Amino acid sequence: MDIDKQAGKNFAWLSTAQVGIRIVGAAFFFFLSRILGDAGLGQYSFVASLVPFWFIIVDFGASGYLYREWTHGKDDLQTMNRDFNILFTTRLIVLSIAFIPFFVVNYISNRDVLSSLIILFVALFISQMVGLYDLYLQSSNRFNVVAIRQIAEKVIATVVATIGLLLLPKVFVVFFAILMSYIGALLYYRYRANLPFRFRLVLDWARSKELFRKGMPFIFLGMFAAIYGRIDMIMLRYFSGFEAVGWYSVAYKFLDISFVFPSLFLASIFPLLSSLYGQEGLGERFGKLFEKSFRMLFSFGVLVAVFFMFFAPLVIDLFFTDSFAPAAPALRILMVGQMFAFLSLLFSNLLIVQRKEYKGLYVVMTCALLNVALNILLIPKFSLYGAAWATVAAELVNLAILQHYAEWKTTRKTLMTMFAVSAGNLALFAVLYFAGLLDVLWLGIVVLLCNFVLLFAVRLVNKNDILLFLDPFILKFKSLLRSNQVDTV
Repeated sequence: MDIDKQAGKNFAWLSTAQVGIRIVGAAFFFFLSRILGDAGLGQYSFVASLVPFWFIIVDFGASGYLYREWTHGKDDLQTMNRDFNILFTTRLIVLSIAFIPFFVVNYISNRDVLSSLIILFVALFISQMVGLYDLYLQSSNRFNVVAIRQIAEKVIATVVATIGLLLLPKVFVVFFAILMSYIGALLYYRYRANLPFRFRLVLDWARSKELFRKGMPFIFLGMFAAIYGRIDMIMLRYFSGFEAVGWYSVAYKFLDISFVFPSLFLASIFPLLSSLYGQEGLGERFGKLFEKSFRMLFSFGVLVAVFFMFFAPLVIDLFFTDSFAPAAPALRILMVGQMFAFLSLLFSNLLIVQRKEYKGLYVVMTCALLNVALNILLIPKFSLYGAAWATVAAELVNLAILQHYAEWKTTRKTLMTMFAVSAGNLALFAVLYFAGLLDVLWLGIVVLLCNFVLLFAVRLVNKNDILLFLDPFILKFKSLLRSNQVDTV
């Protein structure tokens, strides 16, 4: 198998789906903000952040463990089928039980958005079944099937929600549309995806205990990652109200969008890193793939941070009403951490590949608790800006500890170059902020272009890195053009 080509193909399929999905999703988010306003958008973001917490222990981390094992390709289809349905049975039982306390707790504390909470719970219940099929498809490099499902799912959700909101502008309408999209996705997998598994109840206590034991690090990773990534939305709701959640969710939306490339990139190379690691004679290929990933993710992080540091107010004004103006400073603060956040994703995946889940667990747990503590200290005084600075501080600590535990190598020259680029940009941001020049658009364009040229000049990124992920798209479009020419003839 050509590792570079396979990584590129995976990336091409995921990117084709995700770019379309993100464009549609972003457009719908802008539409949603205008229909619901800042408080209504805050309710939507609060519900979307709270409900997933109830799904953390859905299979006791076994799916994370099995994904890594299945990417190695050592399990036969019969074994995979058994484990697949053990996960299905576990999720069905756990979520059925979890709904009772979920309803009671939210009836008491969040009655104003209870209908939205219940509908999203049911939707995520179905999405867990969709996720089981994703687990198998991604581990077997069938990213094309996953991409088609993602596109269809987003189209259904967007169309149903748009029509529904125009008729009845209520938050629960959005979550009803999401429920319909997950039902459609499950039906697509069931009848059109040619999958070797079908859902059935399997009660195998001995194997279940083994999977739960080996998946234990993954469940805590998921739990503390959820706390680390979304607790600020929930805390803002109780400290500052739904309006502050709405403003912060706008800033966080662009943060999520900026994660599209690194998330797709890592999803495309994870099966390859996992298959290469530890195999005799393949250490050099593993090292080269990691080194390339390390440089590309850092370079992308720098460009994203520079762009939003200068253009955050313009972007917010362009897509949102004047009431969302407080989101712009929060977005700038969050982007300080983006210069390093993409590398954290790489190192967290590397720890899983290297079977150091417990180390990753300690890191995520530490940073999650730090994030909670900082939010408690900063949100009451600085509202959404305190939440943003808490995220940045936790992200820096996260990267520092992750890279310490992971086994990795790069050259001293590369590290010193990265330090110089990041330190120089941070110093420039500080000088321009105090000089009141961060809103000067032509200056932002100049700084962005200079960084782009600089990254190539110091060889943190090169032409071959870019072509690795562009070639699959070029070949795909060429094949489509050839087929169209044949049809025309």
